[in-house]
Amino acid sequence: MAKKLGWLLNCFPIALLLWGLFLAGGMVPPQGECLAGASPTWGEDFKAGEILVKFREGALQADVQSVLAAHGLSVVGEIPELGIAQVAVPVGRELELVESLKSNPLVEYAELDYIVQGCDVAPNDIYYPIQWNMSDIQAHKAWQATTGISITIAILDTGVDLQHPDLNDKLWVNPDEVHGNGRDDDENGYIDDVHGWDFVNNDNDPQDDNGHGTHVAGIAAAETDNGIGVAGVSWGAVIMPVKVLGADNKGYYSDIIKGLVYAAENGAKIINMSFGSKVEQQALQEAVSYVHDDKGCFLVAAAGNWALEGNPVTYPAALPGVIAVVATDAANKRWDKAEHGPFIDLAAPGIHILSTYWFRGEHDYTWADGTSMAAPHVSGVAALVWSIHPEYTNEEVEERIKQGADDLGTPGWDRYYGWGKVNAYKAVAGSVSGRVQSNAGVPLSGATITVISGPSTGMATSNAGSYRIWGLEPGTYALQASMEGYGVLPPMQGISVTLGADVPGLDFYFPPLDNLVQNWDFEAGDLSEWSAGGLIKPVVTQEEKHTGAYSALLGGNAGPEPMGGSWISQDITVTVAARPTLSFVYKIVTSDERGGDCFRVKIKDQGGHDLASVLATSEGTDWKHVHYDLSPFIGRTIRLYFNLYQDGAGGGTVVYLDEVSVGSGPWTVYVPVVCKRRSDP
Repeated sequence: MAKKLGWLLNCFPIALLLWGLFLAGGMVPPQGECLAGASPTWGEDFKAGEILVKFREGALQADVQSVLAAHGLSVVGEIPELGIAQVAVPVGRELELVESLKSNPLVEYAELDYIVQGCDVAPNDIYYPIQWNMSDIQAHKAWQATTGISITIAILDTGVDLQHPDLNDKLWVNPDEVHGNGRDDDENGYIDDVHGWDFVNNDNDPQDDNGHGTHVAGIAAAETDNGIGVAGVSWGAVIMPVKVLGADNKGYYSDIIKGLVYAAENGAKIINMSFGSKVEQQALQEAVSYVHDDKGCFLVAAAGNWALEGNPVTYPAALPGVIAVVATDAANKRWDKAEHGPFIDLAAPGIHILSTYWFRGEHDYTWADGTSMAAPHVSGVAALVWSIHPEYTNEEVEERIKQGADDLGTPGWDRYYGWGKVNAYKAVAGSVSGRVQSNAGVPLSGATITVISGPSTGMATSNAGSYRIWGLEPGTYALQASMEGYGVLPPMQGISVTLGADVPGLDFYFPPLDNLVQNWDFEAGDLSEWSAGGLIKPVVTQEEKHTGAYSALLGGNAGPEPMGGSWISQDITVTVAARPTLSFVYKIVTSDERGGDCFRVKIKDQGGHDLASVLATSEGTDWKHVHYDLSPFIGRTIRLYFNLYQDGAGGGTVVYLDEVSVGSGPWTVYVPVVCKRRSDP
């Protein structure tokens, strides 16, 4: 006979408060209006250190550069469709320079980059204004990105009140089961399991007979913006009731294991377990591993409420693959009864939480305390993250939530708050990511990537050549990378981040420590240290750049069908003894329909004779990174030669070149593409 665990108790001491005790009028928030403190700002706030400028149509690029140079200004971004330039200015001089530029006849207009603030989403549920927990996790801001789609959250608990007016339209419906026909239509082993299963009584009626499960379900996903009751974290999520605890708030491990498997096999993506035990069991671990590793579910559990009773390790919260959640109050203080230890992952509001409730057959609402109340906040946020990124794995959802958490206690992870308090907005906000390498292709760990301008702050340290900065509000950003021994790279500017979007591919390349190329990234603002020539004179430009403010432009300043060459070169002596590598990045923009234009990279001797062909291509491309082995030329003086030839037929081509280095590092043989005219259509 299975042993019933006396301490498999729900992790919440509930303070019952019936509907009539707090039913009050005047709590309906204004519909369609901004919440207090979220009104748009007009005129008094603007972006520091940047203004918007539009030059008149027909203004020559040289004249534009002259105007900007006269004020010591530079373009850091643009809106090309409208011809608007984002211009960097000294902080504190924004108004002065706007007025000065306005008086220039070449300027159509110059304006401050004003700040506006969006209206938060305020549901019309009558008790939402007193749900402090929702604003505490910034759910109102997260709802600007998504209110959630139909993702199934399984509530493994005492059941759910199936007739509660704030839950009855949110219940999971088994699509392959016919209600009331007495048959197992979907052949899953459970007859008429239309809304889930009751493993305590082994029937198809997972109705709550305690109230705890109903309270948990409402926090995660109560019906929201329906004019009654409370709001849930995820408006769109559906609730799968899986009853594994009885009316006495206790249950068998065997029922919990069966409940886990049932939820996963029947489509639940998220499983909430607001209960705990002081006993570890192999069978439960196997069930958790199966559901998490094999079925890809996101598992959340209450950390437990026994901190004042010896602070034992609590299960399933302490098992690998389960997110253990502690409770905090409105002052961000950890509830003194919440467990602490090495298994804690996150914190969430858990004190004085208002939610749906079942009491003696009545459909009620009440406040309650405990880590049981904290856990479903995380489950609801996971549903929001998956709504925006359905391609994520459970581990990617976990990483995003942890990285977006508000750090509490000791900086970084600690045994009391884990990675911090869950923040719904940061979890669904934007992120930026990329690689960090030496320009010779060596992945670098330990580089610091910092947000140096933008609506949010952020920083990350590269690990194995990769980084990601989470929780960025919508806006335009600039990033900068630095690393001990390598120095500081020029900033990467004009990065547009939208709510909920990931911006990948923001790669930083440090020059090798033994870099032989002078003015390697053209940040001198000119072609100093380089030789240049051709019928179409090369220039440096701010139009496109991989990092920093400048790149070299081959083929610019020409008509629609230019003809001739555009080249730059630099002589170096290959003194690097360990795998000398030529590295560079380039981008080709072309309208050449015939394919007669060609970008070539060659190694020449000082007399201009070809020694090797590195690259020959006519294909339009975004930024590409090339490595080439220079070992055959160790000890020799060679010429790095970059040339764009245009045949004057079929349209024009330009090449942007950046970050040219020669230093030690691994290399790959680049097989050049032969440039040749395509067959006419």
